[in-house]
Formats: sequence, structure tokens, C-alpha cells
Amino acid sequence: MKIHTVYQPKRKKPYIARWYEGKRQRNRFFATESSRAEFIEGFQKLSRRQDPTMHELAPHQLIR
Repeated sequence: MKIHTVYQPKRKKPYIARWYEGKRQRNRFFATESSRAEFIEGFQKLSRRQDPTMHELAPHQLIR
């Protein structure tokens, strides 16, 4: 998953991390650039362990 970084100087928290989940855009706002970089690093480690394309199944939908 690719995370875009954006800087908007007029915001209270000007450093932005932006990514897409399916067709939906997600944003996180940060006060410092270092906190944004720390979030991105942790988020990418987590996303490597999980597969976002897998759908959650209810227990009654599982094939036994």
C-alpha cells in the first residue's frame, strides 16, 4: 500500500499521510514531520502482515 505525504502550511497540523482503502481515501494529520514518518513506518509494517484484499467471513459462511 502506498502512502502519500502532503504538507499544507495553513493547517493546525500541516503534515498529512494519505492512502486509499479500496475506493475510499483516508487521511491522518500530524503536527511534526517526524511523527508522520513514524506513523508511516509502523503502518507499512502492519500492512505487510495483513492482506487487505481478504474479506472477513462470518462463521456460518465458512466451508468445513
